[in-house]
Amino acid sequence: MSSGSVAKPHDEAALTPRLAKLVAGLDDGLRQKLVERGVATCRDLAGLGLDAIELGRSLDIRREQSARFQKIHALATLQAHSHDQERSERRLDVLSEDGQVITNRPRAEVHGKGLWHRVVHVWPLCPGTGRVLLGQRSGGKDTDAHRWTCACCRLAAGESSAEAASQTLASELSLETPQVNLVFTQRERREITRGLFAGQADNAFVDVYLAMVVDEPNLEELRLGRRDKQ
Repeated sequence: MSSGSVAKPHDEAALTPRLAKLVAGLDDGLRQKLVERGVATCRDLAGLGLDAIELGRSLDIRREQSARFQKIHALATLQAHSHDQERSERRLDVLSEDGQVITNRPRAEVHGKGLWHRVVHVWPLCPGTGRVLLGQRSGGKDTDAHRWTCACCRLAAGESSAEAASQTLASELSLETPQVNLVFTQRERREITRGLFAGQADNAFVDVYLAMVVDEPNLEELRLGRRDKQ
């Protein structure tokens, strides 16, 4: 089973909900041009250029839509800076080589110094069918953009692994299961290749959970966590 069983038009699927909302109402050609330039997020749009007028010309914005595009560019830039600051300042528990909490630091410092921290992956499984429920990651994610995967998150400072697993399952896939079971923990070293923390380290203890779903949900009724998938 898959939460992406209903296909979306290519341009709508490629833009994050924040950016899609901003450009709603503009002609389809502009949205496709943004996609072709690799724009998926407000940060991507802001990064194309600081001069909204010149950027509009390069995208062949119609004169009657120029003023609106300049406003969209300004809002995207403001949202990108605000979101980046929020992500950078979010505090994560820092772990020792054997996984013990020793302190907490802002996320920017955690990645910049390659400090160990904890994340959770939760795989919802229906025993009756043997199928797994997946959600598609936003194109704006720093890692694994657009990929279909389990529910996952980084633990905030002071947050327990089990609680984070249950909460991310509910917020990302709207599933509330009575119990999530820790299957194993592994250490992963990765380099972040795009986005705010590009070129920095993502060193994490990954707690992998299994959540048993007795009855497969109706995919048409699932409410995916749009903010969480950004």
